[in-house]
Amino acid sequence: MASVGAYKVAIRADGGRGIGLGHVMRTIPIAEALHDRGCEVVYLSASGLTGSVVERYGFGCERLDCEIGDADAEAQLMCGLVRKEGLDFVFIDSFYANNDYFTALSRVCPVGTFGYGDRFSEGLSLIVSYLACTDYGWYERKFAHRSISVLVGSSYVPVRREFTALRELDLHKAAKGILLSVGGSDEFNVTGALLDKLVNSPLVQDYDIHVVIGAASRCGQSLREIYGSNPHIVLHENVERMSEVFASCDIAITAAGYTVFELAVSRIPMVAFAVSDDQALNGEVPGVMRWMGDIRTEDCTALDPRALTSVIECASELACSEDLCLAMIKASEEYEIDGLGGARIADEIVSIAGRKKGRWPIASHEN
Repeated sequence: MASVGAYKVAIRADGGRGIGLGHVMRTIPIAEALHDRGCEVVYLSASGLTGSVVERYGFGCERLDCEIGDADAEAQLMCGLVRKEGLDFVFIDSFYANNDYFTALSRVCPVGTFGYGDRFSEGLSLIVSYLACTDYGWYERKFAHRSISVLVGSSYVPVRREFTALRELDLHKAAKGILLSVGGSDEFNVTGALLDKLVNSPLVQDYDIHVVIGAASRCGQSLREIYGSNPHIVLHENVERMSEVFASCDIAITAAGYTVFELAVSRIPMVAFAVSDDQALNGEVPGVMRWMGDIRTEDCTALDPRALTSVIECASELACSEDLCLAMIKASEEYEIDGLGGARIADEIVSIAGRKKGRWPIASHEN
C-alpha cells in the first residue's frame, strides 16, 4: 500500500515472565500494517524482553525507566516522551493502564487500546475489542455519543501474516502431531503436568507432541531434562516462525489467549483451558474449541488433577473424531478471522492521526 502520511506512532506493550508475550505479539500485525502505510513505528516497554522480540520484525524499542505496573509514574513519563518525540498516536496494550493513565496521555496525543471488558472508558480516541465475550451493548451505550472510534468484532483480530497461509492447508489430514502451548511464565508448570499424562496415554503411539516453550517460561530447563530425549516429544524454543510448528500439528492443547486466534485462523481444532483469571473470564471462543474452563483449584493456588485428566480425555476424543475436528474448523471459518484485523486497526489509527494532527499541544517533527 502506498504511503498515506509519515505519522509517528508508538506502541506500548510489555512481555516477560508473569505476563508472557501475547501483548507484544498481537500488536505486531498492527505495527507491520502501519509501516506499510508509511508510518514510523517504535515500541515502548518497561520490559527488556519486548525489545528482543520486536527487533526480529524490524522495529526498535525504547526502554521505559519505570516499573511495570506503576501507572501514575508511567503516565508522566509517557507524556514527556510524546512531547519530546512529537508522536501522532500511541497505542497501549497493558493490563496496568487505567482511566487516569489514558486521560493524562490524551492531553498530549490521541490514544488507542484493546478493550478489557468495561475497564477502560476515558481518554481514548480508539478502542478495539475482538473477544468473543465482548458486550456489544456496553460499547454502544458507552461510546456511541462520543467522538471515539470503536472497532468491535472478529474482523479486528490482529493475526500475524505467517498464519494466513496455513488457512489453505488441510492440516488435519496432512499432519500427525499435537501442539501443546501454555504461554506466559507457566508458573504452575502446566506443560510438565500435561506431558506427564500425555506420555502415559495412547496418544503418543500415533502422534508426536510438539511443545512450545515460550521465552518467558520458567520451566524450560526441567522440561529439557525430563523430556529432551523422548522420541515422541519435540521441544520448540526461541521459535521465530510459529506457523511452521503449527503446520506439523493437526490438533492443539492450549491455554486461552492470543494463541487461540492464531490456531483458529490456521484451522486447527483445539482443547483450550484457563490458568489465569483473565483467561477464565475472556478465553472461551464458542465452537472453535473444547473449552475446559479454569484448570486451577478453587483457591487458584495449584492445578486441579481432575481437570488435567479431563483435558487429556478431551484431546483424545478430538484426535479420534474427524467430524468433531471438521465442526471446529467450520466454526473457525464462520468466526470470520481473515488475517486483516491488523490492517483495519492501522487504517483507523492513520485516519485518527490525520484528523487530530494539530489539535494536541505536542512538538512538531522538525529537527
